[in-house]
Parts: sequence; C-alpha cells; structure tokens
Amino acid sequence: MRKIKGKFGKGVIGTATILLMMGLVTGTHVAAQKVTVSFYSWMAAEVVAGGISVLEDAEKRFEKLNPGVDIKTVPLPYEETADQLTLMTAAGNPPDITTIDVVWLAPLVYMGGLQPLDEFITPAFKSDMIEAAYKDGLLKSKLYALCWNPNPNALFYNRDLLKRAGFTSPPANMKELDEQIAAVSTLGPDVYGIAIQSDLSTLAADYFHTWLWNFGGELVDEEGKVVVNKKGAVDALTWFKGVTDKKYSPKGQYIRDIRVLFSQRRAGFIIEGPWIAGILRGEGMKDEEWDLSTIPGSPAAGPLGYTQPAHHMLAMSKQCKNKEWAWKYMEFMVSDPQVTKVYFQNTGLMPVLGSAYVDEVYATKFVRTFFEQMKAMKKPSIWNSPRYAEAERFFMVAVQKATMKGVDPQKALDEVAESLKILLGG
Repeated sequence: MRKIKGKFGKGVIGTATILLMMGLVTGTHVAAQKVTVSFYSWMAAEVVAGGISVLEDAEKRFEKLNPGVDIKTVPLPYEETADQLTLMTAAGNPPDITTIDVVWLAPLVYMGGLQPLDEFITPAFKSDMIEAAYKDGLLKSKLYALCWNPNPNALFYNRDLLKRAGFTSPPANMKELDEQIAAVSTLGPDVYGIAIQSDLSTLAADYFHTWLWNFGGELVDEEGKVVVNKKGAVDALTWFKGVTDKKYSPKGQYIRDIRVLFSQRRAGFIIEGPWIAGILRGEGMKDEEWDLSTIPGSPAAGPLGYTQPAHHMLAMSKQCKNKEWAWKYMEFMVSDPQVTKVYFQNTGLMPVLGSAYVDEVYATKFVRTFFEQMKAMKKPSIWNSPRYAEAERFFMVAVQKATMKGVDPQKALDEVAESLKILLGG
C-alpha cells in the first residue's frame, strides 16, 4: 500500500491511509479528493468572441494531464468583473484565478486581494515573455498579474468604405485621419467616419488617451500634478467635439455599440485590440472586409500614435488555497502551444511568449502591425493611483458635457481639474 506523505512526515501512516484501510475493510471505496481551482473569465462569457470552445478544451486537456485537479471555468461578463471581484474578495470567497484588464491592476493590488507571483515564475519563463507585457504586470516592484495576451490597440478600418471615399491607404497622421473620416461620413446618412466610444466608463477614458496623447494631453503629469485643463487635453477635447458636432462619430456610445456599428459597415474606423478579429467574425463580418494599421501619428506624439496597454491578464487571489496548482494552470494557459495557437486563430488574441512566434501561423500583417504598435505603448500617468477609476469618470463627464451639452471644452476641463485636485489630494 502506498504511504501518504502529510503533516505527520514521510513514511508515517496518516489520516488518508487510515480511511482507505477502513474502506477496504468495510467494502466501500473512498475516492481521493481532487484539488479544485476556479477560473473566472469574461472570455468564457463572450459568445461572439470565439474563445469559449478553446477554454473548454484547455480545461479538459489540463485535467487529463493532471488527473487530480478539477478546473472550474466560470463565465463572468467583462462589465461585471472588476466590481464582482472586489465584492467577492471582500467577502472572502474570490475565484482562485481571474481574467483582469491591466487597468484594474492597481486598485486590486491596493485593496490587498492579489497574490504576488514572483515565487512561482521561473527566470526562463520570465525571459521568454514579451518584455513590455511582463512589466505591465508589475506594481510596487512585484509581479501581481501574468499577461495572458499582449494587447496594444490599433486602427481598424473598413476597406470598402475607404475605397468608396477615394483612399487607397489608411491615414499616417492626424491630418490624413481628419480628411478620411470627413470623406467617409459623406457616404450615407447612417455612416460615420469613425466610431469613438464616449460613455461614462473608465474604459472609454482609457481608450481616449490615444487622442489625448496625439494632442500632447494627459490627466496628470508624471509627478501627479493635475494637467487635464492644459492645452493638450483642451485641444484633444476640442477636436473630438468638432468630430461629433459634424456627426463624424456617434455620441455617448459604449464600446459594444461601436463594434456593432463597425460590423454593420456603418463606420470607417475604430480603435481596437487583437480580440476584435474574433468579435467581428461573430458579428458576421468577413476578415477580408476590414484591415488594420498602426495609430496615426501627430506633432505631439511623433510618427506613431500612442496606445495604452489593453492586456488580458491572469491574476491569482491571495486567498487561493491551492496556489501551486493555480499557477500551473495559469502557466499552461499562456504557454501550451496547442492552446495558444487555436486561441489566436479563433479570437485574434496573441500569445505572450516570444518562443511561440516561430510558428508560421503568426507570420501575418495582423501580428506585425500589433508588434509595431507596441513600440508606442505607454500607461496613462493616472493608472498607478488607487483613485484612477474615479478620476477617469470625472474626465468622461467633461467629454459628455462638451459633446452632448455644448459646454466649452476649456470650461468643462477646468471643472474636472478642480475635482481631481480634491480627489487626489491637491
């Protein structure tokens, strides 16, 4: 009979052995209890994104390789993840592993809910990760999240609308972008040149940083000083107000709304990450109908426009009872060649390990464009603040005041500046 190694020490018969012996005597079977690891992810909830079947197969493959482990994959919508994870952590019953957006990292770390991962990651694994993606999981010099998919945003466009508007290539700078969105907007009363989300969510503010940076703006500078009402940010909001006033972009719409507009061939451009490939297929748009390019540059940003990271990250709860197995599943998800390859083919989401790219499946314009865009990827200065979410919502209120109520951009941003000074302590 195999001896069970437990807290009594090697070679000593423990409780599990005694129970097994009792089962043999009484004629009953006592099954070894499996280790359970829960994994909550919006990619298990996104019906049109293409990832559900891949996650199901990954769970089965991991369990087959590790018979003593039971992975519980639970769908959790993106819009609910941050709040639900906060509530579950406070209540003492968080998931073992959760997919998080990189922008949520700081608040989750500051509330004490995440397990540092430095003790699990090996030097070889770390060196194989795309450097920028590894660094974006760091906070306070510790690794708190493992990048699952490195996601900069890029400029996606409708090939037919650009061709009908008289253009043979996407814009290289803001001047060309302005010309193209104006021309596309003339193609029909229900066609927008560009669809930019401008609801009140923090996600909308994160995406809007692309335009802030192209005009030299920011919410706070690197020292934490409020600069949201300075020239760069005012110029960016003035530009966007002009775009919406001319009906070149819809007003106040959420990201899911503008994705539908684009898939319905009613928008020339959108800013999106690699995941949009699977979403557009799910919405009925063929791959050959759209294309992508890097974000147009500007005098303030340079030849390549900036994008914020939009990585899908895997985070482990500090309250996880089986941390070693949780880490092994996280590692499996981001490194197994079969999982990462099919996941990319179905969703467009790229692997985080550099060694994966020897496979010719990644030798595409799609991947090359996103790697080029990674050269101009940076975090908004407000991200490392535990109050970043409130700050960004203040900003989006100003955006809506200017675009939907006609408030002067300078006045709207002056009000935000005063609110941010109070929120951030001066």
